[in-house]
Amino acid sequence: NAVGPAGFDVAIPRVARSRLVLTLPDDAPSVEVPSARGAVRVEKDPPRLSADLGPADRLTVRWHEGAASGTVGPAVDVEQLVWLKVQPGSVVIAAKFKLRVVEGQIQQMQLAADPRLRLLPLPGDDPPTVQIGPESGQSRLIAFRWPRPVSDQATLDATFLLSGATGVGNFHLPRIELLDARPIKRWMAVSVNPALDREEPREPRLEAVAISDFLKAWGAADAKPHAA
Repeated sequence: NAVGPAGFDVAIPRVARSRLVLTLPDDAPSVEVPSARGAVRVEKDPPRLSADLGPADRLTVRWHEGAASGTVGPAVDVEQLVWLKVQPGSVVIAAKFKLRVVEGQIQQMQLAADPRLRLLPLPGDDPPTVQIGPESGQSRLIAFRWPRPVSDQATLDATFLLSGATGVGNFHLPRIELLDARPIKRWMAVSVNPALDREEPREPRLEAVAISDFLKAWGAADAKPHAA
């Protein structure tokens, strides 16, 4: 078999301290759990993987088919920054993925996104090419391919328009998740047009971030968010 990515992505009930335990065969390839909110550990005797999922509402598991035992693909860390911008009549979501290749090199990354998200043209003079896959369940895969392999650092900027959103009513952030990368930071900021009234969410699982810290991580911006 040719070496290639495989795995599954399913919705799961949200539990405060959910945990995944996988029993692995002796010749198992490297397995990743991108949706884990906490530590992922691999034990050798007996061979098994355990992952602290936390309050995740999706379970994503990836491995490489045809890979020999002990073979490890590129190791990539990612800081995921999302900026939700609510306007009268529309909702725009700007996403910034700061990639750091720890081992190996990459030329393509896949993003799992809510099918309602419409990707706008990528910025820059030589942006990655985009291939949008068919809708599968509650997500759609979007592949970004750089013109040349990346072996150190790269930043992927992507902006989405949420179809059908008017900026009025309760709002739940649609799924935006970079696959095959280890999330080391997941920050979100929110901006609401002054013409709209807003109510701060009462979400105990979210930790407030100083707006100045978010902007420092984000980089150049023409405005400040209301919360992060």
